[in-house]
Amino acid sequence: MKANEEQLTAIEASLGVVRIMAGPGSGKTYVLAERVCTLIEEHNIPPSCILTVSFTVQAAQQLRSRLKARLGDIAELIEVKTLHALARSICLEGGHTLRLTTSGTMINRALRSALRHCQKDPSFPIDYLNEEYAIQLIDRIKQREPYALLDTPNRHDIQLCKAFDQNLKAMGFCTFQDLGPTALELLHKNPALCQRFQQRFMAVLVDEAQDLNPLQFSLLQKILPSNPNFTLVGDDDQAIYSWRGADPDALRSLPLQYPHTQTYVLSKNYRCPPAVVEASTLLIQNNQMRYKKSLLAHRTYGERIDFSFHESAALELSSIANRIETLIASGVQPNNIAILCRSNIMCNRSAITLQAHQIPVYAGNILTNPITDRFLSLLKVLHQGCTIPECCDIFQFGKNKIPKTVIQTILPHKIQRDEIPSFLAEFRKTHPTSPITTLLNRFFAPIEEARKSFLKVPLSKILQELFQSLDCLPTPNTDQSPSVYHKAAGDILSMSVRFNQSLIPLPSLISEVETRQKGYVGKKNMVHILTVHRSKGLEFDFVFVPSVQPGVFPPKSALFDNSALEEERRLFYVAMTRCKKKLYISHHQRKEEFPWNGFIAECYGESHYLPLAEM
Repeated sequence: MKANEEQLTAIEASLGVVRIMAGPGSGKTYVLAERVCTLIEEHNIPPSCILTVSFTVQAAQQLRSRLKARLGDIAELIEVKTLHALARSICLEGGHTLRLTTSGTMINRALRSALRHCQKDPSFPIDYLNEEYAIQLIDRIKQREPYALLDTPNRHDIQLCKAFDQNLKAMGFCTFQDLGPTALELLHKNPALCQRFQQRFMAVLVDEAQDLNPLQFSLLQKILPSNPNFTLVGDDDQAIYSWRGADPDALRSLPLQYPHTQTYVLSKNYRCPPAVVEASTLLIQNNQMRYKKSLLAHRTYGERIDFSFHESAALELSSIANRIETLIASGVQPNNIAILCRSNIMCNRSAITLQAHQIPVYAGNILTNPITDRFLSLLKVLHQGCTIPECCDIFQFGKNKIPKTVIQTILPHKIQRDEIPSFLAEFRKTHPTSPITTLLNRFFAPIEEARKSFLKVPLSKILQELFQSLDCLPTPNTDQSPSVYHKAAGDILSMSVRFNQSLIPLPSLISEVETRQKGYVGKKNMVHILTVHRSKGLEFDFVFVPSVQPGVFPPKSALFDNSALEEERRLFYVAMTRCKKKLYISHHQRKEEFPWNGFIAECYGESHYLPLAEM
């Protein structure tokens, strides 16, 4: 590949702080790799003194491959790390010996102990006592603030975070989220360690810099020498991860921290047809919080965007399936086609529709929710009764869950797992007045009631009533975010509708869930169904984006918040610019009307959004 003028200027920039604002399809990875080569070949920086930082293992591997092809064996000396790997290397060199854990048991034990400690303070907010909310709060703090260095007794969230950390450390563990804060704390408290890293890396380059959170940016700044060679490559128009703490303001405001920052823009898009470039540019210009730049199409030819409207969501998805069938019949390989959805639920519905049309789908993000395993066990118990081994997997399920410690008090020594359900069934008969029998009866009652309904009621209705009784469905008419239980329940309920008319509805559903969990993941030459978030960094010849309308994409919650709406607009911008040949955008009739035509109108250059709060 030969560099264009914009790319060459960025590649050959002089030493110092360099900011490269790279639009989608503009050759960002190529420029980053060539910039590394220039530092070695033109500025005589030893390869072992160069650090490049990526967000994902896949991106790091791609960069390594490019450097290897360009430099040969010398590329092995260049440090190519993910941010987590960098933080971990700092922790290890700083003498941090805690083991990483993803164990829910360990994390829950540390959290509950922290909550018991913090609630001794009468002013501790009652909202924080909700475990799910508390763990989300801790994650948010760890992504955004160097909390370990703050002395803020009035910040209850930080006190909770510190108590949680102390409990995990007492058990000898830490989590992945702890790596960044711990590394930053070590660098602050150990000047010699900090100096070693500053002397080790003469140049630091960061890919996808718009996705840095404030703590990660602080960590990178800490290992920079006093006169840094610091290159950040990114695009604030593709900043779509604020929900995990990312803040593109570090990229936008870089000249304020480093006044001699050199800024270069890569505006030429080599990926998309001109119509997509034009429409996506009109769309993103409605955002106010952005670095002003335009995207220009390298290609002078290409198909127009296909906009379509449908009378219902079902007809919309059916139309998408028909169009995909036509594409495949014309010789298009399925793996060159993608459906990019705003949510996992929409992905699931799309996959079900395509499967009904016998279209092969790759939907790796569907039904990979770990809670789905419990739902699968619940379905098997529902089918075969309460004495099968899978019964052991569901006691922690729903509002009537039974702690393992309670069940263990009545189990014989060295009983096998497969024997436990039969033992409990016998215990319920022989000890009818036991408090544990009361718990078991209350737990099994909705399951046993559901088993009686199979010949009278459609499967989807049976499951809906069961999931509601177990408190596994979100409460209607609330803005509460769905939990992992709610999402898994929604996925399975959507699938169950297909089997209402089946001769063996429940076994068919169980088989479908198992197949979807194991059979589709990793298969090749299938239509890709992904959330837009998961599509970042990918590209496809033919891209379908369904349900682009207020209330769905963007969701209703974003219509009241300009900042959230701008992120949703960036998300749609990312979806549009994954396309190489033809883009299909669709929407459907909904009962709820909004006083704004949505992103489709903005693609035509129509006036932008009026916040509902101002109406």
